[in-house]
Amino acid sequence: MVQLKKEALYTSMGRSKVFFNIMELVKMYPWNNFMQLKVMTMCDEILENCDNEAFKKDFLESSAIGKALVAMGAEPSFEMNSGRLIRSGYMSLVVSVSNKLIKKFKGTSTKPEDATIVEYLDNVGEEWRAFVDDELANSNINDNKTLGGSTKPDGDGGSEGGDDPNNIDDQMEKIMQRFSNFN
Repeated sequence: MVQLKKEALYTSMGRSKVFFNIMELVKMYPWNNFMQLKVMTMCDEILENCDNEAFKKDFLESSAIGKALVAMGAEPSFEMNSGRLIRSGYMSLVVSVSNKLIKKFKGTSTKPEDATIVEYLDNVGEEWRAFVDDELANSNINDNKTLGGSTKPDGDGGSEGGDDPNNIDDQMEKIMQRFSNFN
C-alpha cells in the first residue's frame, strides 16, 4: 500500500495504529522471519523511497519505531531451556532498521541528512543514544568480523591472502591443503 503513493492512503495509514501494531507483532513473534523481512521491506520503502515527508513523520511517530527498536535491543539474547543464550530472532531487523535510521540521521557524502528523521530521533531521547552507542555498535562490530580465517600478518610482514600476485600459487597450495585435510 505504501508503494501506491496515494495521498489518501498515506493520510489514513499515518493516522492509524497499523504501524504501531506491526511493531508490536514483531515483539510478540521474535522468530517469525517472514514477517521480519516484510517489516524491513516496509521500512526500506518508507525511509528510502517515500517522498511524502508528512507521511514519513506520521509513520515514525505512530509506529514509535525508535522506542520499539530500543526495547527490542535491550533484550538481544534469548535463554533456551538448557540455559544457553542465543541471539534473539528479531535482532537482525533491529540492527538493519536502526542502521538505516542512523544513515538517514547522519547523511552521506551524496545525500544530506533527512530532517524528518533527525527531528524524530532527537525526540526519542537518551535511551536511543545509549542503544546506538552500546548494543547497536557492538552488533555492528560482531557482524563485520571476518569468519573462517585469520587476518593476522604472516612472518614476512604481509598478510596471508594479501594482494601480492607472485604469492598466488603459494596461497592456492595452502587452500588446497586445507580442503584435502577435510577428506
